[in-house]
Amino acid sequence: MPYIHFTEEQKRQANRVNLVEFLRFKGEPLTRSGRELRMERNHSVTVHGNEWYDHAAEKGGGPVSFLKEFYGMNYQQAVLTLLNEDISQLCSQVDTPQEKKQKPFALPPANENNRRVFAYLLKHRHLDRDVLTTFIRLGLIYEDQKYHNAVFVGRDKDGTARHAHKRSTNSQGKPFRMTAEGSDFRYAFNWPGSSGHLLVFEAPIDMLSFIEDGILDPAVPDFERRYWVMRRMNAMFRVLGYSWWPEEMPNEAEYAEAEANLERAGWCVDCILTHCAPTSIAQRLNQHYQPDKLTDFLETVKQQCRFSKWFCGHYHVNQVIDERFMIQWEQVSRID
Repeated sequence: MPYIHFTEEQKRQANRVNLVEFLRFKGEPLTRSGRELRMERNHSVTVHGNEWYDHAAEKGGGPVSFLKEFYGMNYQQAVLTLLNEDISQLCSQVDTPQEKKQKPFALPPANENNRRVFAYLLKHRHLDRDVLTTFIRLGLIYEDQKYHNAVFVGRDKDGTARHAHKRSTNSQGKPFRMTAEGSDFRYAFNWPGSSGHLLVFEAPIDMLSFIEDGILDPAVPDFERRYWVMRRMNAMFRVLGYSWWPEEMPNEAEYAEAEANLERAGWCVDCILTHCAPTSIAQRLNQHYQPDKLTDFLETVKQQCRFSKWFCGHYHVNQVIDERFMIQWEQVSRID
């Protein structure tokens, strides 16, 4: 196609076309989704006025980019199509917008169980079972009734739900993500930690992946409230100075003793038993795992030592990683 010069007014007119009316003109089936309409042939795409957004790809735009993305047109073809006399009558009144009434926030109806949420977040995203169970019992995560999405709930200081983010539990294809209409972004999905640091995560699952063993500090102002909430939820946690101490991590002398023992054995043993796993194994369990000095030391042992089997716990799963590594929790393995 030869180059066509479009005036600024023609470009503005093309991008003022109402996408809802355009899609109806084209015979595209649409379904209502809050104040937006969702495409039947691509449920992750919603349109409103002259704007579109793909919640799976996390991108959007106006009519020109829509035709390029979903109708395979180049820029000139898209603008010419939108300037067509029949279609140009579908212009939105974007220059004189009317006040929009926001729909009141409401949580999506909950499913009678959370089976799909558990299956997806444990088997596919490898979250810690105790952490996930705690969040579900606190009403911060649940499975919605209609589409079986995982719903991540944000609550204010009084415990009132103010925000909800939905994420599909389908492990195939593009994931569906959407924030419930009327959500207050000041209260997005969060957890009040005790480290004194503000940690910002890209998505709810990233935050859950970061949380492992809960260490409660008696010095924090809301310690007592958090302690009893965690107790009622049968959550996995320890208390600094009472059931967990920083000295639980090996010191330099203990690392040196471990290396000396391996040296005497010629770095060749039958089995290795540890609480946590080497860094590479831990990251196979959870890709977001952050290594520490101990797991890096165990990684060195893994690379230098000859052994038949390595058993470890800590992760609260029973899982065979490969022919040499086994994660133990509620099972007994016989060593021949």
